[in-house]
Order: sequence, then structure tokens, then C-alpha cells
Amino acid sequence: MFSSDLSADKIYARLLYQLDDIKVFPENFFEKKNILYDYKKNNPDKTFVVVNIVNTIHYKYVNNIEGSLQNYSSYIKIADQKNHSIDKFNTLISEFNIDHLKDNPIKLKKIKYGMKNYYIINDGIHRLSILFNKKYKLLSSYYEIQNN
Repeated sequence: MFSSDLSADKIYARLLYQLDDIKVFPENFFEKKNILYDYKKNNPDKTFVVVNIVNTIHYKYVNNIEGSLQNYSSYIKIADQKNHSIDKFNTLISEFNIDHLKDNPIKLKKIKYGMKNYYIINDGIHRLSILFNKKYKLLSSYYEIQNN
């Protein structure tokens, strides 16, 4: 399969948006125009949104740690992100090395929504948020397309 470099405008992330009656993000955190779509998956009490990488809490945290600390902390707690923490993310940010992406590539899934192709992040949202905040391109050697 042919792979090419990808820009941030084609890459989207699936984020937990609501759990039961608990909204994960503050009101108006996402502008409606920035939500590609929302859905419920396997559990009617969980609502997810699909948003562009630059509208995720992860990207916003890297861009403004102090201003996004409370929202990111709340997100990992409500979303029950057991493998994630503020300290781990801060370490990843401070020790980020783009060359490590060759050995541990970002995992994407290509989807068609409407008449356009998009890529959904399956693994690597934290690394991708750092990469795009540093104004790097996602080179074809830094990601792989999954079929699942």
C-alpha cells in the first residue's frame, strides 16, 4: 500500500465525550464545527466524539500545559485512562525524540466520512500531539495504517 506524508488536517481522534450523565469536557470545549461526528459504541452510556488532532485535549495540553492541566487531569480520570498520567505525559513531552517514531510508529485507521478520507488515531495520540505542536510533518516512516 502506498503511504505518503500526512498533515494534521486529515488526522482525527476518538475521545470519550460523555459517560452516563457526566460530561467529560467543559461546555463549549469543542466547537460544533470541529466535531466530525459523535456516536455511542457498545455501551449506550458512553458517547464519543471524533475531532481533529489539533482540537483534542492532548494537543491543547502540549500547547498550553498550565491552561489545560485541569481539563486533561479530569479527562484521564473520567475516561479511566489507567496507563496515562500527568507525569508520564510531561516526561514524554520533555524527552520526545522524533526518531523513536520509526521503531514505534503511530497507528492510524483510514476511514471515509461523507465524501472525504480521514485517518483515525488507533495508537499514538500523545506522540502525535507533540509532533504537530513542534510543527513536524507526519512522515510515512512514522506511521502505519491498520485495517481493523
